[in-house]
Amino acid sequence: MRKKGRCLIIVSILLLIISGVGLEAEQTTPYLLGLNPDSARASLASQLGYSDADSVNLVVLPDSFYTDSLVQGVIYKQYPEPDSVLEDTVKVRLTAPLTIDFPDLRGMQVGDAAEYITGLGFELQPFITRNSDEYPLNTVMKTNPEPGERIQRGRTVALIISKGELVRNPVLTSTGVPINLYEETYFQINGISVESPDSSGFTLAFKVKISSPYRHSIKAEDFKIEVRLQGGIVQRHKPEVTPVKLGPKGATTRVFKIPFTYSEIHPSIAEVMLSDAVFRLTGTYSLIVESGFTRKPIKTGDFEFNVGEASAEVTEKLTAIAFLPEDESGDESEEVEEESVKESG
Repeated sequence: MRKKGRCLIIVSILLLIISGVGLEAEQTTPYLLGLNPDSARASLASQLGYSDADSVNLVVLPDSFYTDSLVQGVIYKQYPEPDSVLEDTVKVRLTAPLTIDFPDLRGMQVGDAAEYITGLGFELQPFITRNSDEYPLNTVMKTNPEPGERIQRGRTVALIISKGELVRNPVLTSTGVPINLYEETYFQINGISVESPDSSGFTLAFKVKISSPYRHSIKAEDFKIEVRLQGGIVQRHKPEVTPVKLGPKGATTRVFKIPFTYSEIHPSIAEVMLSDAVFRLTGTYSLIVESGFTRKPIKTGDFEFNVGEASAEVTEKLTAIAFLPEDESGDESEEVEEESVKESG
């Protein structure tokens, strides 16, 4: 009988051990949502009975939740979730601002900049590379958007990466002096006006700005003004102007004048002048170095000008020329000579 009683006691103790009675109960994860990391560590330390909150293994994950409508820097997601079994490590994600000032990445190595910018939640376009005398090889020289621009994360941005300094091969002048021609002298038509209209014709005055980036003198000459017609036909007019001379890094504005006589204006030219005719300055300029020189073509953009809108008298005359009856305008099959040069004066 006594033996049977002892067996019952042993079985009861074993059941108590198996059921967990007398052992420490499992810890549950506290509710951390809305807390900042420091407050979350303090809550976990209290739950675990730690005196030092820094002993808590709380990991802030890099992928934040971007929003402009919630408090920034607080927990919006936790692993394990609240009231689940507490693990040795608790991982959280924080809120972060959706709209930020774009950082200044200039001068950073391309790999570091790419890692940093994607970590902020931006997408990257394929890299654009350019030569630069200021930024070393494989560093960021420019960004789009610009530094400091307010921008939302998730946008695709462009990094322009330096290819290093451009290696420039000098050009030899007529006397063998080497000279770098990596910049262009600026020639541009800045304005056109109609002058001296009368019964026989009128004059177009072209205001031209010229500036040189070189440390050498230049001489520009052989100027021509192109009038572009439909079908790719070009008519050139040579203004009466003396060569333009500029000193080192000089600048000037000149007026080139071209007289037009009504009796010499072809109907197709008259029609173009009554619309937005396209004018362009051409010619050559020489860089003068010591006793030698090297010659370069003049490059300018197009300038549109409606001659008819500038003078009622000229409009009337050009209209009469452009819309002459067939028996007065001559052979309609005759075309304006392509690439022709009309010497004025």
